[in-house]
Amino acid sequence: MNIPVLINQYIALDDDDLDKKGYIDDVTRYINTEQLTLLQLIQYLGPFLTDERDLIRSKSLSLLSYSLNGINTLSRQDINVLIDFYLNKFDDSTKFVLQGLSSLINFNNYLPINTDKILNKLLDYDPKKHLAKVRYEAFKILQNLSKFEITELYIKTFIHIASGEKDPRNLLNSFEINTLINKRYTFGDDSPLIEELFDNSFCYFPISFKPPANDPYKITAQDLKLKLRETLASQSLFAKDAILNLIEKSSSTNSEIRLDTLRTIRACVENYNNIEDYWLSLYNSLKFQILHSTEIIDLFKSTDDDFTDDGEEKEIYYETLSILKILITKSNLMLDYVLDEIKQNFNLTEKSLNSSILLFSISNDVTFSKIVNYLFKYELLGKFLVVEQPDEFDKNEDLSLNVSKQRNFIDVLGYIFSAYNQVSKPNALDNYKEHILIFLSQLLNFTSNFEKTLKRKVVSLLIKMMRYNFLTTSEIDLVFTYFKEFLVQSVTELKEDIVVVEIINGLTLVNPSETIINPLLDLLDDDIIKFKFVINILSRLCNSNQALELLSIRLLNKITESNVQVITETLYILIIKIQNKSQFFMNSWLNFLKIYLDKLENMNKSNSLIEISGDLIGLIIKFIDVSKHQEVLNHYKSQFKFVFEKPSIEIGIFNKILSSVDKSCVLDVPEIPTTFDTYLRMQYLLTISLLVNKFDFKEIQFKSETENFDYWIWSLKGLLMKLDPKGLSQLQYLLELYKSTNSKLVGRSFQILFIDLKIFENKDLPKKLISKTNNLNVKVLYKQRIFEIILPYLIQSDNFEVSFSALSLIIENVSKRILINHIKTILPILMTSFENNLNHIASLKILNIILSENPQILKGDINQIIQVLIKLSRNNKLEVRELAIKDLILIFKEFDNLERYKNDILKPLKHGLDDKKRVIRKLTIDLIQILHEYK
Repeated sequence: MNIPVLINQYIALDDDDLDKKGYIDDVTRYINTEQLTLLQLIQYLGPFLTDERDLIRSKSLSLLSYSLNGINTLSRQDINVLIDFYLNKFDDSTKFVLQGLSSLINFNNYLPINTDKILNKLLDYDPKKHLAKVRYEAFKILQNLSKFEITELYIKTFIHIASGEKDPRNLLNSFEINTLINKRYTFGDDSPLIEELFDNSFCYFPISFKPPANDPYKITAQDLKLKLRETLASQSLFAKDAILNLIEKSSSTNSEIRLDTLRTIRACVENYNNIEDYWLSLYNSLKFQILHSTEIIDLFKSTDDDFTDDGEEKEIYYETLSILKILITKSNLMLDYVLDEIKQNFNLTEKSLNSSILLFSISNDVTFSKIVNYLFKYELLGKFLVVEQPDEFDKNEDLSLNVSKQRNFIDVLGYIFSAYNQVSKPNALDNYKEHILIFLSQLLNFTSNFEKTLKRKVVSLLIKMMRYNFLTTSEIDLVFTYFKEFLVQSVTELKEDIVVVEIINGLTLVNPSETIINPLLDLLDDDIIKFKFVINILSRLCNSNQALELLSIRLLNKITESNVQVITETLYILIIKIQNKSQFFMNSWLNFLKIYLDKLENMNKSNSLIEISGDLIGLIIKFIDVSKHQEVLNHYKSQFKFVFEKPSIEIGIFNKILSSVDKSCVLDVPEIPTTFDTYLRMQYLLTISLLVNKFDFKEIQFKSETENFDYWIWSLKGLLMKLDPKGLSQLQYLLELYKSTNSKLVGRSFQILFIDLKIFENKDLPKKLISKTNNLNVKVLYKQRIFEIILPYLIQSDNFEVSFSALSLIIENVSKRILINHIKTILPILMTSFENNLNHIASLKILNIILSENPQILKGDINQIIQVLIKLSRNNKLEVRELAIKDLILIFKEFDNLERYKNDILKPLKHGLDDKKRVIRKLTIDLIQILHEYK
């Protein structure tokens, strides 16, 4: 350990030399392990600390200050001596003196008696003469000292240091210290320091800041805004200056500034304890944003939804409302003043709407009832609800409302109920329930059918009243009766208007009762068009498993040969919808399945009916408790045993049952019957694949391409999906067969191994089923595994046409994620396919993937590719044209220096502008725009 040498080597280093840290770590380690004392270090540094050269003195001070930061402990005497030493050296190297002082303050043995002399020294230093990183150290000292008593000297020092600061990092510290002072120091009402602290922060409002590139501190404009806002809201004595200044800035034409100002006002209103003195000034300023708004009225025309946030101007609107809502809790005088001021606006014009929004934005548990009673006084809105008329009013007054005023009244009621939902119950609104219901029922039932917008508003309001538990069960049934009449009329006319749509959408939120459902079910008859219309309404109304079960029972009784497909499809879709919303067990549906299958038995069954019936039965089984699956499978094996005795179309249903039961189930299956019917043969091939994949069924052994090849391939698919070693071995045999024969049949068979089938997936269902059913036996990466095995054989094939045909069929059934890893391998085949005019769609899809993931590998072939794409953009097939133009767009987005092709492309592209298909015209316009902007 040679400290003088270490010091000399440290001083010889450049300021940004990375080795500096090593020397500092050595010094602190020696001191912490008592191999060196602090006094000895200072003695060794002595000649350097007193050197005539500024640079040497500065570097020696830096070593001392950096070392202090790593020392574990110092005695009180050492700290006192060092503080005096640093204060004497203040002008030698201010940055390192400040760092040293900051470190000393953090030691446990630091004595607060040193604080005043540090603060007095900081009062003498001129921040403006130093860089931001030096000024930062002064703020750090103040932050470290804040754990001790906050004194008037501390505050004056802060004001001195913070004045005129512009650096973002230092400003964050400044705002933080200002806030801390306001929270911990008790000021007199006439303290001059308050004004200085306010000026020291408000001078930055509204703060604007754009972070520089590669900002090491990652400070954002939002960080500065939030800190400044917190500071301005931290001191109630700021109110006399802050409120007036913020009100002035709230009228800015810049929406961003207005929004920032309003959010700051809200923070102040929430935190100032003397805000009651300023409520009138704030209210008079803010009310204009609400009462004189023009654009916001449209937002609230429909009362179906509460306020929604959309855009900066609307944010300003809602921020204003939220301030008023807080302000009303701070003043006992405000509510009476507001009510008296805006009562003249309740003449059911647009002013009434704005006034309603303002009034009910300030409602709370205390004010709501008073506001409601005031508004429903006879002379305001009560007269339109037939509220009892006092003697002093004219009994011959015309109380009729035109349609426009009726709409506005509904909107006003809508705002009242939005507020009602937020306050405690019961309250004054309950006293007017009967009047409101009578008024709404009259509008709904006796207004002209031409006034559909008005009726839609009434429906929306009634739904809101139900959702907010304003109505009793009997009152809800009465409303449902009204709704039923509209729905029945809609069925009669086979037409939905906006009123009916509002009813249907609204009822999904409140779960319609049998009052609605049963009359609609009664309308189901043999007219298939009418039947589909009613079923469509019922399915939209069905929103719970209870409603679904009720509906399924009623529909089961309505099944006929003409409507069975519609009913089956509807139930299938509804089960998926409701299970995704909230899963439920379907054990109780086994009886439904029994009756359903009995009804199917004597019907003529089309292929499509078999498919959807199987889907429905399989879906129900998936949601039956897994413990019952073996029993379910045994039952249906017995019921469907005939499908193994001779070919039957109902094997399609049994396949869906096999697919849906848990893979733990066991099954002993007899021989598969032979058939030459195309559909039936395909169904039995699926059976083979399922049995091999899920059950103890012996896989098919290959005989020849003509004897049992399709049976073998589908058996192989079942093995490969679970990556069974026997399957991988058989795949190798298949590939060797392909290599030796180049057989088109074998090439086409590869597609079967990749194709996705309903029986091997749980599409549209939750990942984990409530029944704990695990019905699939498919490995996630099986396609990737077998693709990597098959691809080399296709690449090396002697017959390019057959191999590319096989590859194109495979590519249609594998994900982009699998292909990405093989782009370089596939590229030569792609280029050859373009040359030989083979399978354009597959070629273009592969090209699209390459252009999206690794376009640069195409650089050498780009000329040929562009020429091919220009030609294909005029192909007869829509998909080919679409893919060709999309690929051209990608090329000109990904590659530079292609200006020479612009004219070659623009001329043929003109045909795309007249294409019959809109998608081609749109893509053509996009490509032309890209070409014109291309540089």
